[in-house]
Amino acid sequence: MKTPQLEPDWNYGLYIGNGTIAEKKENTMNRETYLNLIIDKAEPIFAENDYGLKALRAKIMVACGYPPNTRIGAKFDTLGVHISPKASSIGKHEIFINPVIDNTYNVIDILLHELVHAVQTDLYPESKSHGKEFISICKKVGMNGNRKYTQACAGKDLSITIQAWIKDIGNYPHGSINLKADRKKQSTRMIKLECQCGFIARCSNGAINKYGLPYHCDMEMDIV
Repeated sequence: MKTPQLEPDWNYGLYIGNGTIAEKKENTMNRETYLNLIIDKAEPIFAENDYGLKALRAKIMVACGYPPNTRIGAKFDTLGVHISPKASSIGKHEIFINPVIDNTYNVIDILLHELVHAVQTDLYPESKSHGKEFISICKKVGMNGNRKYTQACAGKDLSITIQAWIKDIGNYPHGSINLKADRKKQSTRMIKLECQCGFIARCSNGAINKYGLPYHCDMEMDIV
């Protein structure tokens, strides 16, 4: 999942019904326990729409970790990733939440996006990553998105549910990590881009900021 362009009035911060910020709740559980608890809470939402997340539950592993091919010098815009069981030596759906993010609401939002990928991969193993099957599941479980749903995130009703979860179990027990904190910033350089097929290209940071990441194989290329 790429960095979402969310609506600031309800997608950022821990808002409750009257528009005020919810009180932060101290959390002593570890990160994986927290993420797995969120998956447990999400099961009924998927079940209501005939998606058997509960049956798939034993095949899903989730952790806080950098997505594959992450580089210290890269722009950390891939905040979550789902890896197919075909790539796992133990046949699991592997989900990673990038440790650069620590906002509780956004972490849960990203996790739900990746859970949709897990359900999609299980039901339609040959479907495109953000194809019609993915979009259909997103809409049914209450997620909105841009045209290609590469930035799919919780709609307003699902947002309220997420806020209730946070009020119940507290905040994500994690502090953001910045691997570039002690690195000297380069003044100018060409950004290396890579497609999942192996195609490599380079582009200026200015062009990326102006036009967005280029597409190859019908998908946004990754910064490496």
